[in-house]
This record gives sequence, structure tokens and C-alpha cells, in this order.
Amino acid sequence: MKAKIKQHLGKPKSYSNIEEFEKKCSEYFNYCTKNHLPVGVCGLASFLDIDRSTLYRYEKNYPDTFGPIIKQSRAKIEAYLEMCLYGKNVTGTIFNLKNNFGWAEREKVENVNVEMTYEEYVKKMESCISDEEY
Repeated sequence: MKAKIKQHLGKPKSYSNIEEFEKKCSEYFNYCTKNHLPVGVCGLASFLDIDRSTLYRYEKNYPDTFGPIIKQSRAKIEAYLEMCLYGKNVTGTIFNLKNNFGWAEREKVENVNVEMTYEEYVKKMESCISDEEY
């Protein structure tokens, strides 16, 4: 009986050297700063020659190696986007923060608990309606 060999399907990992990966991430931010370019997750992934989903997969699948570097890079991008909120035309920035960084709008909802029976409620509604003039 032959032993089964586990095969890894798909493209091999683009980066196996953590130091090279970290250096390349730093180069991206330096390049953007030097050339006055905005930073973003897709821009970082493109600079690393991988796609955005691969970047997220590295963060998830390698939490002890690539994860901290990617988290730090994403934090820099999020900080940049947060600063963009103080400018004009922030719709795209808001969209990006909501969809890539988990930001959400929050509504304050107050629960006013009124002690009133159904009959009292109906009488109050009837008195409101009878008070209105048409």
C-alpha cells in the first residue's frame, strides 16, 4: 500500500522570509510618503506583488510571523484614512474605513419605558385625535 503524500494546491507562498516582507512593507510607506501618494491596503498588496485577499490570508494564517507586520501596516493605513476625514470629499474614505477596518455609524437610541396600560394608551390617543382640528 502506498502512503498518501499531502499536496499543497495553488501558488507557493510569495514570501517565506519575514525580514524581507517587513522591509518591503516599510519601502511601500516610504515610497508613498516620498511621492506624496495615498496609502491603502490594495496599494500595499500591489507593492508586495500579491493581491488583497492574499494579504488578509497571510495575516490570518500566520498570526505569529506575518500577522503583526500586516496589523501594523493596516494600522498605519487606518491612521492615514482617519486623517483624511478632516478634508473635503470624505465619502470614499468613510466607505473604506467601514468596509476594510470595521468602522460603523452608531445611533443613540434611548429606551423610554413608560408605565401605561393599553386602555390608558387608547384614551390618550383618542384625546390627541379629538384635539386636532381638520
